[in-house]
Amino acid sequence: MVSVTVVPINWSVLNKGLPTDANSVRMGSILNNTNRYALTTWYTAKGYASSSQQAANYLDFGGTDETHIRPAASEALGLAVSLKTGLYNPTVTGVDLHSAETKGAKLIRSLAYRHLVNLAGGWGNDWQTALWAAYAGLAGWLMWDDPYLSATDRQNIREMVEYEANRFIGYRVPYYRNAAGTIVYPGDSKAEENAWNAMLLETAVNMMPNHPNVAAWNYKSQELMVSAFARPSDVVSQRVVNGRALSHWLYGSNANNDGTVINHSIVHPDYMETISENNYAALVSSLAGRPTPEAAFFNSDVVYDALVDLNFVAGSSYPPGPPIAAPGGTIFIPGGANIYYPQGNSWGTARRMHFALTDAQASAFGFDALASKNGAYWEPYHAQMVLNMQNANADRRTYTTAAQDTYSGREEWVAAQAAQAYLTKWLVKQAVYVKTTAAVPLVIDNLDREFSVVSGSWITSTPPDRLGPNNRYAAAGDGSAKARFTPRITGPGNYAVYAWWTAYPNHATNAPYVIRDSAGAHTVLTNQETNGGQWNLLGTYSFAAGANGYVELNNAANQYVVADAVMFVSQ
Repeated sequence: MVSVTVVPINWSVLNKGLPTDANSVRMGSILNNTNRYALTTWYTAKGYASSSQQAANYLDFGGTDETHIRPAASEALGLAVSLKTGLYNPTVTGVDLHSAETKGAKLIRSLAYRHLVNLAGGWGNDWQTALWAAYAGLAGWLMWDDPYLSATDRQNIREMVEYEANRFIGYRVPYYRNAAGTIVYPGDSKAEENAWNAMLLETAVNMMPNHPNVAAWNYKSQELMVSAFARPSDVVSQRVVNGRALSHWLYGSNANNDGTVINHSIVHPDYMETISENNYAALVSSLAGRPTPEAAFFNSDVVYDALVDLNFVAGSSYPPGPPIAAPGGTIFIPGGANIYYPQGNSWGTARRMHFALTDAQASAFGFDALASKNGAYWEPYHAQMVLNMQNANADRRTYTTAAQDTYSGREEWVAAQAAQAYLTKWLVKQAVYVKTTAAVPLVIDNLDREFSVVSGSWITSTPPDRLGPNNRYAAAGDGSAKARFTPRITGPGNYAVYAWWTAYPNHATNAPYVIRDSAGAHTVLTNQETNGGQWNLLGTYSFAAGANGYVELNNAANQYVVADAVMFVSQ
């Protein structure tokens, strides 16, 4: 079995110190202010400073939903980034370094311990939990080698990330509209949802690059990132992203052709900004010393340009929401920090930290080339407004009143956004960011759209060592039960083909895989009593472009045959 050990961050190569430009210093001040609030007012208000919580090894968050787990994960990330980059300043926060490290580590280990994979009835396996696990997982990875986390804590962190990542193997990526253009989820783009699920997968891929499931995680992560802000015009595009044409990656779209995103049934700037959740891949990849897939930036330039330059005409129609509100114009308003919301907003008009994050990443990763004014122009306006708001409060909270942002987790949200913005700048200073266009191996699980039961009875089961949530099996027979994996091939040529199965004594020793390539059909007999829970090479075959070839398993065998997953690796 391949190692599932977490590979710690190699801090010895991240040795170029703190960035000293004005934008970085400002962002560092914002992050330190969030640390001050988290370690004082927030920690006490949450009850974590009580004698009972102090005495316990693990904090009790009081629940398992968004209002209880996401805030803690957000503050854990804010503290971990500040502490590990060397930014943390006790003079600003009023809390000594040891106390900050102790509280940060306690948040991290408590989040991991209270995940359902480690504690019955815990949080996890829900709609937004991948985002919380990404924050907590990254925080844990940043502080991995610190003495404040025990071997048990590190195991809990790893299992939390691993569990959440495995949920998405075979995941059928959702779309606001399908390939034909029909809206599937009225008023509710899946852009942010797909991006935050990719965040968790990118965390897993970079923390555990030797994990046996890493190829499946990596493939699904890139599929999610490409899908997140895909437009209708992309669904038929032959543009290649990480080895695959968009028409082969996509089954629908989540953004409009002009770069806007519909959520809460309006053109929603706050959801357009969630391109930063795709850009997060550059943070964890750079920390791991690995190149960032170009999928992480797919259409970031289009969306950022829409924030900067798309002109909305007051009174005009923009379905599905109400008419465009007065006075019209662009979302980013030149010469200041004001934001124009064309059809209204969900939490108020005082949100700026997410825009400052996107400005910082647009500048760092170069996706502001389409915009008339680049990220370096906008960031001082948006970030300075956040800093001014913080400086108006003695405990350095960002919001003086809830009316400024009605989201209950607003302060913690600022911390998580500021952490990613500062980490972006710090990693640029370390000169470790690299982008790659390399093709990703194509993994088809039995839950993916590219899998089909051609004929016969295939039963779903959940044995150990399966890949993803489940697999399928059929009883021995005459070959009439067939299950097929059909890849959409962009680059014609030779591909190494691998199969994954679970091994049991009652599985076939002659399970027949039929590989149909451009030269015809080839049958490979496999022993599914052995070599379970890993990729097994079936051979190298030549495939034409498109969905003409396939790998098919049938039941002309001496015992049960298992259809779990197939992988295609370009040679």
